[in-house]
Amino acid sequence: EEVDGKIDKYSCVYVEFTSPRKVKLIKTRLKSDGNGPFALKPDEVIVKTTFSSISSGTEMKIFTGEFEESDHQVDTVIKDLSDSAMKYPLKYGYSLVGKIIECGSEVPDAGHLIGKSAFVFSPHSSLVVTKYSNIMLVPDGIKDEDACFLPAAETSLSLVQDANPVIGERVAVYGQGIIGLLVTIILAKCHAGLAKGEVVAIDLIKSRRRLALRSGATKAIAPSEVPMQDPFDLSIEVSGSSRALQTAIDNTGYGGEGS
Repeated sequence: EEVDGKIDKYSCVYVEFTSPRKVKLIKTRLKSDGNGPFALKPDEVIVKTTFSSISSGTEMKIFTGEFEESDHQVDTVIKDLSDSAMKYPLKYGYSLVGKIIECGSEVPDAGHLIGKSAFVFSPHSSLVVTKYSNIMLVPDGIKDEDACFLPAAETSLSLVQDANPVIGERVAVYGQGIIGLLVTIILAKCHAGLAKGEVVAIDLIKSRRRLALRSGATKAIAPSEVPMQDPFDLSIEVSGSSRALQTAIDNTGYGGEGS
């Protein structure tokens, strides 16, 4: 974290995507809007990063260059991404957790917040300056590395709620990546556990199937085994594969539903 031979608490490192399959670690120092030394605004906090999760979906497309460069905002909803254009070089990331190390003069209960863990929708950086209203405090008992999965868990829960499984239904989850595994975990807790339904995890990779079983799936099988199963009442496809989608359609029973 050395910048121009000087190190202080405002020195930081951030990740910059410079071109397809190329990233750089940029060493810098926090800056104010003007040319003077850094000064925290009254409604801002500084978060020192402990974990920053990598997205295997959108972020992978940015890494590989599989997106159309434009002057449009990277994200219109997430404040810390709304000031960047969707073109190289750019910062990215949206699942960051860290400790609050400094608070502005107008931040409520500032003394109590120092050292608390907070989630921020922010690009990868060792330090984050953001408005207090943009952070979410991590509840006691939840580890920072687990809190990183908040956006993925939110997406997975929405998928399960949209799919709306009925008590006793046989549910197939196609794909056991991060989102698929979280969908399986939610279904295992709520559907297989309380509603006595069946949750079948489907993935090509054996280690993912083992993890799905450890996470509560009633069965974990390879795609080649799907036609040998009884038709499913509900199929949730989260692999992103067109072949998996077709398999899901072909093996959903009459009157069944897909998501």
